[in-house]
Amino acid sequence: MSDQSISPLRQRMLDDMEIRRLKPATRAYYVDEVAKYARHFAASPDRLDYEHVRQYQLHLVRSGRKASYVNRVMTALRFFYRVTLARHDAPLMIPLTREVRKLRQVLTPDEVARLIDAAPGRKYRCAISIAYGAGLRAGEVVSLKTTDIDSDRMVLRIEDSKRGKSRLAKL
Repeated sequence: MSDQSISPLRQRMLDDMEIRRLKPATRAYYVDEVAKYARHFAASPDRLDYEHVRQYQLHLVRSGRKASYVNRVMTALRFFYRVTLARHDAPLMIPLTREVRKLRQVLTPDEVARLIDAAPGRKYRCAISIAYGAGLRAGEVVSLKTTDIDSDRMVLRIEDSKRGKSRLAKL
């Protein structure tokens, strides 16, 4: 897509996201969801009001979308209205859908041992053991380096975790 085909409104939203250092995947997602919203009503999104957002949210819920998806879409629309259009009441006017929380399934020690033993090699066994033991996300395990291990303090340094934050995890 060339710069000439981007509308001033979309460019402003892209600039707003860049200023806030949102990750490229988040930027693409927000732009895509705002575009879907605009296509749904066949109008420019800056001409749509909170009643349109409400109707769109109801449409998503009635079409069987999961609460997590609806909330991600509403978060994109909140950003668009609050930041790009400078409508500071957006968080109040665009509610999120209540998510039904299910208890996580906890593996028994025997199941954990079988999972680790099922790994095809030593490297994978090590990765699964660290991921499970320290509670790491897959992306965090993949980006681990030997310099991230502090065996004296028994911690792992996790760089650029979710939302770009760094943290320490027990080893």
